[in-house]
Amino acid sequence: MAKIVVCDDEANIRGAVMALVGMLGHEVTGFADGEELLDNLGLGEHFVSPLTPDLLILDIRMPKQDGFSVLARLQADERCRKIPVIILTSQGKTKELFQLAGVSAFLEKPFDPEALQKEVQRFLP
Repeated sequence: MAKIVVCDDEANIRGAVMALVGMLGHEVTGFADGEELLDNLGLGEHFVSPLTPDLLILDIRMPKQDGFSVLARLQADERCRKIPVIILTSQGKTKELFQLAGVSAFLEKPFDPEALQKEVQRFLP
């Protein structure tokens, strides 16, 4: 069972993604913004015992710390830079930028539930 983190400020989307991923038998944790996520990864200002997920599903437009900031912090940290990241966003025009940033996969909202599950399975043993 893999540990997956979902970070999206929209509670309904975060809940739907968590449910879809949970159906695959994985342990899923959700966060509402990038600051909360970074704190729980041990990379934020408010240090919490660090969580090390096997996969991260990340929105881009969020309060406090957006997805771009989160990606930059992940890439700068040796422990976190190898975590696969699936971007789930409504900002479709930025796909090429994400590819340059080393993002593992990109899905546009509204997303196809089966496509999301396939992407999750592609990155997990």
